Amino acid sequence: MLDPRLNSLHVSLLHERRQARPRPSASLTLLCDRLLREGPSASLRDKKSLLWDADSMLNLHRRLWSSPAAQWHGWWRESFQNYLASLPQSGRTGA
Repeated sequence: MLDPRLNSLHVSLLHERRQARPRPSASLTLLCDRLLREGPSASLRDKKSLLWDADSMLNLHRRLWSSPAAQWHGWWRESFQNYLASLPQSGRTGA
């Protein structure tokens, strides 16, 4: 969800697959909210539900990149710092 390129690739692959029976969007929205608030402590089933839903992946990515890091769970802040550290010097945004 953090890496824009990987998220874009993942979402594009999801759009290529045949649609499985989707989970209700309200349920996925609640999962997204919880994942951002509590970190990746969701069950494997819940994580898979989000990973298989293109809208959820876009929503999570956009929310992470558009919200202040101070609002994130500590796990997300640490992951984001690690992500930025892994980028070549020219690709860093300084966020």
